[in-house]
Amino acid sequence: QSHFSVVRLNRDVAQRSKIGMIFTNRVDHGREQQQAYGADANLWLSNPMVFQSFFAQTQTSPGGATKTAWKLGLDFTKDHWGWFASHMAIDEGFDPGVGFVLRSDIRRSFATFRVSPQPNGSFLRRTNIFQNFSHLTNLAGRLQDWDYRLTFMNELANGDNLIFGYGRLFERLEQNFGFRSNLLIRSGDYNNNLLQASYQSSAKHKLTVSSGVFWREFYDGELFAWGAGLGYRPNAHWSLRAGYDRNQVDLPQGELNTDLFALRVNYAYNTKLFLNTLVQYNSETNELSTNLRLNFIHSPGSDLFIVYNESRGRESENFSDGLPSRNREVILKFTRLFRL
Repeated sequence: QSHFSVVRLNRDVAQRSKIGMIFTNRVDHGREQQQAYGADANLWLSNPMVFQSFFAQTQTSPGGATKTAWKLGLDFTKDHWGWFASHMAIDEGFDPGVGFVLRSDIRRSFATFRVSPQPNGSFLRRTNIFQNFSHLTNLAGRLQDWDYRLTFMNELANGDNLIFGYGRLFERLEQNFGFRSNLLIRSGDYNNNLLQASYQSSAKHKLTVSSGVFWREFYDGELFAWGAGLGYRPNAHWSLRAGYDRNQVDLPQGELNTDLFALRVNYAYNTKLFLNTLVQYNSETNELSTNLRLNFIHSPGSDLFIVYNESRGRESENFSDGLPSRNREVILKFTRLFRL
């Protein structure tokens, strides 16, 4: 049995700046208590320049050490060009207990630069060209990863979007990593390339289509992924979308193929009451998952959520063997915005 508490305070400063504080607490019955507290700031230094930051600490009691995470960033945005730079550090063992941390014991520097020519031609309306670079070490300074990406995001004259991208990555595995018992990636240093392309039709149409392909050198093998989606919005209240994605991993030890089917159905009764449904089937885990979420906005900035989650199927079986229930849960969440 677990109990969760979250308190979030947020205040507008000047015209467009914000500062805030957060406190979270998790108590597991008969076990430990985890607390996190922090502050963040989003400050407009000038019309195109924004300063971003946060500082947070976590503590596990009784007797747990205090762990820290922080981030500083600058965002410069104009119509035809812009850039963003940030640096973040997360202590080893940083665990807020509520939410999640993808990776700890890191120092990550990130920078991106954008230029946006606007030919406004009969075919191409605007192109956003991004160059991104990230550099990640552990707190001792040992290199873990670096990542360079070049992306062309093209907005066509009819509202469709066409994206092309190239990437060069370095990844260091400190220990062996296994997908399955027969698929093992050895520890070591890996330099990989990637290519990707995607298409999304304009959202102004009732019927929309999307598709994408992705290829990369995957450690000592290859990963190829592709997918497509079809959306339909008959009116302002209903929207439906069906999608399919396939991932194919080819390693010297063998292959791994996964298929993901997804169906989304959204209904907006009015501007205050919404129902969202997501049904997914994952062939790798033989799992059929259902998520239903009812959202009622009882006052501006305040919501009532009722969520139902269900998971069916056993990993060692196939779809044809049936899909017995794994688990079910109902979640009630109430938020209230207080203006100070």
